[in-house]
Amino acid sequence: ITVTGLRALSGFFQSESCRLESLGLGGVVMDDEGAIVLATGLATYKPLKHLDISGNDIGDEGIAALVSGLTIAANTSLETLRLSRNPFTIAGIRSLSTLIQSERSCLKLLDLGSIRNGDNEEVVVILANALTNNTSLMNLGLGYDISEARGVTFSKLLCDTSSINNIYSS
Repeated sequence: ITVTGLRALSGFFQSESCRLESLGLGGVVMDDEGAIVLATGLATYKPLKHLDISGNDIGDEGIAALVSGLTIAANTSLETLRLSRNPFTIAGIRSLSTLIQSERSCLKLLDLGSIRNGDNEEVVVILANALTNNTSLMNLGLGYDISEARGVTFSKLLCDTSSINNIYSS
């Protein structure tokens, strides 16, 4: 899909007749510029529950724009976000952590799949810290990029008593 097509789609989000709840744009060769255009449209569109933009060419700048669009608009209905197989890095994970930490977030499934530099301990710490007070996320897809050693670190961070108590209380 071209940027022009994404602009048209973003314009459709402004239409009163738009009732779209699920949008699948996986593998359409969307890059950062396309993600920024999409984020602009999503910033004011609240009914969307499922967004699949996996298998594209979205980097850190596009991820930051999407997170900004979804959090600024208080898009509280988004339950599924699929971002696997996109070339974002630790900077993109940092952006996503703000979405995960948002009290207004209703995300139940976040699929990150293959994270570039996913075996970096910093990625594990960022995600675990973001999840500490999250009460909505039920499924987190990390793909195969997290090594066993990093998985142990992730488990220890998530199994902190305060995290378990927060999840239990939700």
